[in-house]
Amino acid sequence: MTDDEYGKVRGTLVPVSYLEPLGRLFVWFCLLEEALDRALVMFLCTDPTTGAIVTKQFTSFVGKTELLMTLAKQRLGDVQLERLQTAIKKMKDANDLRNAIVHGTWGYALGTKSEITLSKKSITKSGFPKEMPLDEAAINDAADAAYRAQIVLDATLLGLGVVRV
Repeated sequence: MTDDEYGKVRGTLVPVSYLEPLGRLFVWFCLLEEALDRALVMFLCTDPTTGAIVTKQFTSFVGKTELLMTLAKQRLGDVQLERLQTAIKKMKDANDLRNAIVHGTWGYALGTKSEITLSKKSITKSGFPKEMPLDEAAINDAADAAYRAQIVLDATLLGLGVVRV
């Protein structure tokens, strides 16, 4: 994968400068999902191997967060549940940003050849405009959202007295 004479990843509209932020987004979101899987194993009250078998059956990030809330309702009081709901909201917001970038349609803004935009009809379900500029800062913001969501989840679980696996 080399860049072409226009500073793009060969055969794409993607500027080479986007690769580092996209890599950061990939890494932080993978770590967020791993933290979610760890939380599920803890709330399932099972060993890590059995927990991994169960969590791998859920391919949807949102499905995993819903399972976590269902399990947490069995073990936590109202105040603790509210804290966990706040963490899950941050996780879902990070997931929405990631999905918009990863699954969106990348293209040039109408009338320009310099600004890449992201457009997808489902973006509006997440509260994003139908078309939004996509640049390194937007990708870094999504990566940071995944990072912050993981930190909030881990801090919330520690505050709830849930032991880490």
